[in-house]
Amino acid sequence: MKTLVIGFKTGIGRAIFKLVGDTGISKSTGFDIDKNATYNFNKYDCIVLNAYSNFMSQLKTMINILEHIDKNKLLIVVSSTSAKKTNPDNFYWLKYYVEKNAINLAAQHAVSMGYSVSIISPATVDTYRNENKKISKLSPKNIATSVKYIISQFKKNILVDFLEVRTKK
Repeated sequence: MKTLVIGFKTGIGRAIFKLVGDTGISKSTGFDIDKNATYNFNKYDCIVLNAYSNFMSQLKTMINILEHIDKNKLLIVVSSTSAKKTNPDNFYWLKYYVEKNAINLAAQHAVSMGYSVSIISPATVDTYRNENKKISKLSPKNIATSVKYIISQFKKNILVDFLEVRTKK
């Protein structure tokens, strides 16, 4: 499947791009999710939305993509298990949790409208944003492998609508 990875330069996006990507776009290539840049998403069979810039940016981009793609395309959105947290300690994390919950809910509704949307919801991943956290972390490659699995299932006519990925406790 011809795959576009949005947000492919570092971390999770870089690992996904290396494993399954044909084309990668990001702010550095002129695609700014904060400005909802127009793009011909229908050139691809699969779009992986990994980019996150600020509050509501990923959700707005997800809706923009859905408004412009054929229903037979696969959209994979990288969310977070953080959507389940209940006690944020600052407004950055409050907004992050709210957006990730909104993405998960929007994906469910898009599927009910006939779109093929998969959410991958990783726990803490070993990226620059989490470098100071002293907990067990997934590698970006773990997430890329999970994306590859979602794509392989879609090729078999199976939609994995939600996949949560965690380290063993």
